[in-house]
Amino acid sequence: MEGNNKRTSWEMVMSCVTRRRRRTRRLLFASGEMLENLKFPYSQGDYPFEPMSVLLGCQCGIVCVYVDVSDLPAANKKFDIYLWNPATKHSKLIPPHTIHKSLPETPSIGLGFDHIDLDFKVLKVLKRPSSAEVYFSNRNAWRKIEPKPIDVPFNVGFHVCLHGFLLTVGHKGMMAFDLNKEVFICNIENPAGPTDGRITEFNDSISVSAYAKFDDKVNLWTLDSEACLQGGGVKVSWTKILSVHVGLPLDWVAGLLNSVDFILVDRDGEWFFYNFKNEDARNLQDPPYFGGSEIFKYTKGLFSFEGSKRVKWTASS
Repeated sequence: MEGNNKRTSWEMVMSCVTRRRRRTRRLLFASGEMLENLKFPYSQGDYPFEPMSVLLGCQCGIVCVYVDVSDLPAANKKFDIYLWNPATKHSKLIPPHTIHKSLPETPSIGLGFDHIDLDFKVLKVLKRPSSAEVYFSNRNAWRKIEPKPIDVPFNVGFHVCLHGFLLTVGHKGMMAFDLNKEVFICNIENPAGPTDGRITEFNDSISVSAYAKFDDKVNLWTLDSEACLQGGGVKVSWTKILSVHVGLPLDWVAGLLNSVDFILVDRDGEWFFYNFKNEDARNLQDPPYFGGSEIFKYTKGLFSFEGSKRVKWTASS
């Protein structure tokens, strides 16, 4: 893995479904109200058709993408996973793990960066049978995690990577994976409810953002101390720092762009920014895209991996 400290701020990467072909996803770079089509982490012609691609995470300018290959002729796996740098237009197809195509469900997958080992790590968690594996970019290999987690992510991905932890909502509360120690911390009390809310970053603190339908308010809590993530049975405590009425019914909170802008989704599936200080809303999407489902903050970087290849697409595609 090679890196460079020269970085330029971009804002977000996201995946959206196209209006004309609702199974087709586009990977986009979003800056304010501008959207740019990023193409895909593979080169044109690598697959006989355009498979569905889904964002799994983003760290230090590297984007992790799931590509569904289950419909390919003679496919012996359900998907490919790429580590992709959209800024340098290079990506790496990481080696397959032990999950077989016949398994009925898709695992939950997240991307994190271990700042101690200086290693990008991909975490895969499967509910049935219960198992977990982690991929190390420095070794280009997977390893099974023991002991197995006592909870699994409620959704297919992890929400955020912060302070050395991959974080998401499980079935019994918030769950975290320590990227350096490679251990799970589960059943962490979630102030929004066991399976509700989005784990976010607020002013460099772990936070939970959630929409309460009973009073049409968006709520934000911050974690008082990360000691509860270190083991030893330290009790978790949260502080509610915000409860704001947006002015229209929402579906869910997709995340926090920064310390003042929520990313929200209304009942019609429209995505928008909401600045809770200025009480100002700004649209996020324009045709031909709709129905975004994965969104991550993104900072341009120049990291690369041994074995990565340049991604090639024609300008008209």
